[in-house]
Amino acid sequence: MTGLVEELQREALDPNVPVTQLLRKAKVVAVKLKLDMVSDWLDAELNGYEDASTVPEYRVQPGHAKWFNSVHGWLPIEGPSSTMDKLSYRKIQQPISSLEEYARRSDSEWYVPFSQEMIKAMFGKQPYPPSQAGVFLDISRFVEIVDRVRGKVLDWALDLERAGITGEGLSFSTVEQQKASHVTIKIEQMHGNLLSGDVSGPNARANFGSTDNSTNQIVHGDVFGDLRAAIESGVSGDEKAPLLAAVADMKAKQGGSGFVDAYQKFITSAANHMQLVAPFLPALTTFVAAAQ
Repeated sequence: MTGLVEELQREALDPNVPVTQLLRKAKVVAVKLKLDMVSDWLDAELNGYEDASTVPEYRVQPGHAKWFNSVHGWLPIEGPSSTMDKLSYRKIQQPISSLEEYARRSDSEWYVPFSQEMIKAMFGKQPYPPSQAGVFLDISRFVEIVDRVRGKVLDWALDLERAGITGEGLSFSTVEQQKASHVTIKIEQMHGNLLSGDVSGPNARANFGSTDNSTNQIVHGDVFGDLRAAIESGVSGDEKAPLLAAVADMKAKQGGSGFVDAYQKFITSAANHMQLVAPFLPALTTFVAAAQ
């Protein structure tokens, strides 16, 4: 009679066996071998991770942070790499069954919204903060998580057999239970902190097929340097010099009472190039608010 460990290996190797089904069989093995830590991990994968701090590293995935503009649709957020790394990585807490469902979809992206508290913290100083912002994850990220979980179960089943634990039918001997205490699933825990307000929990909303646009919103970074570079490459003729001078004037007066006047002069000069400078306006208006 085939033992549970061999059955587990066979199903882990079969791509047609859903990982959800595989984890349920692994749960039977873990409980019968009295492996509480393994059983807890299996429960978390099957039911979702209620506590974001316990999400393993392989479930922390990078995406693309975006904000919603009522005119242009979803626009990317940009900033220093250190900030964007924290902002764009999401903890995926959903049950493995949900991830398997997402992985089968034809849509290319999955949307995890930021909480209103996070949006307020990010955009609160702007006169017209967006009502929506969040991270878009490629569906391939869910395929990767599902495959990682399948691989971990397979490795664990092979380690059990290597330790002489195979089972007979649905049972394990006392000796096998004793040996099993030294065989566990290797789970990498997440180190370091993501930004507070991570909302990728079990009840996070998912929107598929949202439209991306090419305009970026600059949240942090060298706003004036980036704006100057955009004008250098995107404006020609007699209009370039006045715009560059207006940018230099804003930079020189940043943090002072004269910045508001410099900003207004820049907006007047840029009237014919609003599409070019639009991504920089939210950051510039933050400086306006600080100067008032």
